[in-house]
Amino acid sequence: MSLLKNRVGRKVVEQVTVKKVKTGVGHDLCGAYCDFYLNGKKMGYMNDDGYGGEVDIVYVSKNAKETFESFLTENNVADLLFKNGWKFMKSADKIDIHTQAQCVIDDSINLWEEAKTLKKITKRTEKAIVFGTTQSYRELSWKKITLAELLKYKNGLQSLQNAYDEAKKELKKGEKIFNTNLQKLGVKL
Repeated sequence: MSLLKNRVGRKVVEQVTVKKVKTGVGHDLCGAYCDFYLNGKKMGYMNDDGYGGEVDIVYVSKNAKETFESFLTENNVADLLFKNGWKFMKSADKIDIHTQAQCVIDDSINLWEEAKTLKKITKRTEKAIVFGTTQSYRELSWKKITLAELLKYKNGLQSLQNAYDEAKKELKKGEKIFNTNLQKLGVKL
């Protein structure tokens, strides 16, 4: 039910950024807090306390609320949601503006978390072959050495090639190998 699964929806969500993000709050650890911005301008904050009930979306001003709600309407967010898993509502016009805002902000938090994870994965590719998805990835590594240092050992390149081949065999649909440094190290892709 995410807008991120749709190219048009993703473009809408990418216009909304979040800062001061805190996730994993509340009794179910599914709550979140963030300040949210539209095209770089602060609109307000969202607080999902993780205890059920309505999510608080507080705008910095009446003008910010009108601007953000116009953005949602102009980008047909209700229609995009309806086409992406919200058909249980029977009609796009039954998806209220507060729900639209919450979904866009939630997806923006998901993009923020994805970018944070991708940064972590990219750093790990210096020491490991990293493969899977940004939500679930695995590593093949050697203790206390980088992949470049592995090449200094006898059969280091062969070990790296074997690990790459193993990772490639383990890939499931939708997964990939994140390393962009393997070919430079001599691995045959």
